[in-house]
Amino acid sequence: MKRVVVISGAMGVGKSETLKSMRETLIDMVGEIAVLESDQFYMMIDPRWTCPPDRVDHYNAVSGWLLRETALGFLRAGFAWVAIASNGHWKQRSTREFVRPFLLENVSVHHITLDPEEEILRQRIAQRSKAAGLAVDEQRAAEAVEMLFQVRQALGTWTHVVDNSQLTPEATVRAIHDAIERRHGLMHP
Repeated sequence: MKRVVVISGAMGVGKSETLKSMRETLIDMVGEIAVLESDQFYMMIDPRWTCPPDRVDHYNAVSGWLLRETALGFLRAGFAWVAIASNGHWKQRSTREFVRPFLLENVSVHHITLDPEEEILRQRIAQRSKAAGLAVDEQRAAEAVEMLFQVRQALGTWTHVVDNSQLTPEATVRAIHDAIERRHGLMHP
């Protein structure tokens, strides 16, 4: 069966690194995999993240539509999986709208939330800063932790949480694969 896997979580939890490892880790098990980052679709409209208050809902709707249509295009072209990284909060109404077209094409959609421990998240933000040659930004780390708490509060019953505190990106991918094989995080319209 074809699958869409939405991987959510706060900034710094490991979504991008997980996506980068997805193809190499799973291609022999599931077939061709496309990886998409939802932020890239929003940035086609608002590349500087100016988020005009009167347009942000419209921009989110359009970028979500573009993301969904791109994922459908990959699936129609023979890809077995499309993995999508998103730090957005998936609300019930927008989730239904996003999922419905996939179900019409017999594609299952799963939602996985990466949720490391707070201290691990702070360490990852610090490592990112150092790798970029920057001083550790304590404000950015605090924002990431706040977002982590917001994501935890907003989790829907349809998500499956993976604590990737002690997992490499490859091990995180395997944990996601195992959860999906057990039909965890299945999204319904």
